Amino acid sequence: MILAVDGGATKTVALLIDENNLKVLGVGLSESSNFTAVGEQIAEENLKEAINEALRGKIPDKAIFALAGIGDSNIDTLTGKKIAERIFPFSVV
Repeated sequence: MILAVDGGATKTVALLIDENNLKVLGVGLSESSNFTAVGEQIAEENLKEAINEALRGKIPDKAIFALAGIGDSNIDTLTGKKIAERIFPFSVV
């Protein structure tokens, strides 16, 4: 199973996908996880909310994060990676 997370300025979407048949197993939605706009703590809380809703107790094999702010600057990239890795140490950002 793959967890895919799109964290943006207006909303956060998390999908749990079965990589063998590409079936969506869970969907989670929450508010903004743009850490440059809402701060690290709120961004992390909103990410966790969407992720927990999508996972419903399941544990993914992989977690992929696309977060607003990543690539804007070195510090923002490091901050985004730090947030994602606190949630899932094995994540790809």
